Amino acid sequence: MYLTVKNTTLSYLLGNDLINLIESIVEDFNLDSSNQKKDIKIIFDMPKKLKKAVIFGIESRIEQVIANLLENAVSFSPAKSNVIIELILDQKVYKILIKDQGPGFDEKNLDKVFERFYSDRPNDHDGNHSGLGLNIVKNIIDSHKGLIKVYNNGSKGAIVDINLPSI
Repeated sequence: MYLTVKNTTLSYLLGNDLINLIESIVEDFNLDSSNQKKDIKIIFDMPKKLKKAVIFGIESRIEQVIANLLENAVSFSPAKSNVIIELILDQKVYKILIKDQGPGFDEKNLDKVFERFYSDRPNDHDGNHSGLGLNIVKNIIDSHKGLIKVYNNGSKGAIVDINLPSI
């Protein structure tokens, strides 16, 4: 569906499939040479019975969210590891979980990770990070009437948990 607003055409995920969008992003990441050098594999997992996942949202913004979170997961993950992205339908909410095998979040600062300019990158992790990525991601998810939270995956890794309403 296309909606014209002030001579601007916006593509919405209404009738388009979140599954296809995630598959496309995962394919791009798996073909990326820097990810291949680190030997990091992005795995997309979802229930076989889930055939379509439709939300009302701006496709390019949802793509930006997932790509940003995968970039973070890859940058924190050790070589020869997996980053898993799961898509689950929980009642009328699509849950997207991105799980890495990195050091996880500092437990005492979990409430700060979405603040502008906050960065908790350990000294031994490369990258040029402004501390804006998770703030932008949260703003996009909020604008789509969704929720986002972060937590640690037991003893190793981080989980970013996104909830977006289905239509």
